[in-house]
Amino acid sequence: MIVSDLAIGIDDSFLMLAAWHETPRHLPVVDRIGASMKHAAVSISITTLTDALAFLIGAIAPLPAVSAVKYFCFYSCAAIIFIFLYCLSMFVACLALQGRLEARSHNSLLMSPVKDLARPGGHRKRLQKYQFDNVQKFSRTP
Repeated sequence: MIVSDLAIGIDDSFLMLAAWHETPRHLPVVDRIGASMKHAAVSISITTLTDALAFLIGAIAPLPAVSAVKYFCFYSCAAIIFIFLYCLSMFVACLALQGRLEARSHNSLLMSPVKDLARPGGHRKRLQKYQFDNVQKFSRTP
């Protein structure tokens, strides 16, 4: 039960993150969340509904003297519904917080500002000049 529920939860997370990465970065966080959930929530809802329904049918099916299977199916159905509610509430909230950090160019772990290495005149230009000068010195010496 744990492995199947974990796989379903990870699949939901991957779908949400893939939809998040497809949204343009220049949009505000609220619009990015809305656009990504517009695409991901439909597929997550359909898979959750079919998985929960399959386990619920297994829980109410008349199996002879095998109550362990019924309990397994019932608890798996409950776990799938919990994972669905968790993904659409807590995971989306964490994704929104991450999006705000990303919009402000902050590190997601340390929450400190990240230097932009791609801007002209930044650290990348100095690093390239340093490397070019040293390679030039190295290549001229026999």
